Amino acid sequence: MRPPAPYVDLSSGDARAWLLPEALAWAADILRRDDTIYRSASSHKCVDRLQGRGPTLVLSLPSGDRWVIRHYQRGGRLAPLLGDRYLRVGRPRPMRELASSLRVRDLDLRTPLVVAAVVYARGCFYRGDLVSEHVPDSADLAAYLFRREVNGSAASSAPDRARALAATGRLIRDLAEKGVSHADLNAKNVLLTWPDDCNDPLLHILDLDRCRIRRSPLRDGGVSLLARLVRSLRKLGAASGHPLNETEWSALHAAFQEQP
Repeated sequence: MRPPAPYVDLSSGDARAWLLPEALAWAADILRRDDTIYRSASSHKCVDRLQGRGPTLVLSLPSGDRWVIRHYQRGGRLAPLLGDRYLRVGRPRPMRELASSLRVRDLDLRTPLVVAAVVYARGCFYRGDLVSEHVPDSADLAAYLFRREVNGSAASSAPDRARALAATGRLIRDLAEKGVSHADLNAKNVLLTWPDDCNDPLLHILDLDRCRIRRSPLRDGGVSLLARLVRSLRKLGAASGHPLNETEWSALHAAFQEQP
């Protein structure tokens, strides 16, 4: 396997990384010490932990850059047995996510730029980390919709919530039209930013390691993607005690169904 341009290949002990040239010295120093990217970042004095997105860190560098570092962790039935280990079969998940991210960006869809994809191999298993650029002033859709202030009121206004859901409906339609099938399209994998000069938010899609990209639109027009997101929104809304109302559901579905 060779990394796509402009990424470079770095091997050190059991670790292998595909990374941007500007991250080479930083990663090489960590891997040379037989450390991992995530473990090193977790003990750094300038690191924050993202809430609600699993083992995810935000590292602030002296250069002023901020990088999000995610350690791959299994979900589902195999999680209690394998934890963060994956079989060494086919292309490793960090490298797959890098490739999918580049293809999605080529389709003019927003997703954070991957800085490094790192694999730590041992025996028939590997573990993995992914480093990507931090999107400033952002929140995932789950936090935006269901986070509450101290007094129990919504952290976002009703019109903005409707705009966020309408933008999400259009995003799902765009994914379907461009042949992008996201295996885990939940509300935590949609990131929102709200520029001062925009009435509607800009959306970024996250966690593309199991994403499949076809050369033609999805056959179901994105209905399965919408269904996944709806299940996520229903579950999160019930857990928060503040499910979406009829107006908000209508904003999501109407935007998904409207013609581009």
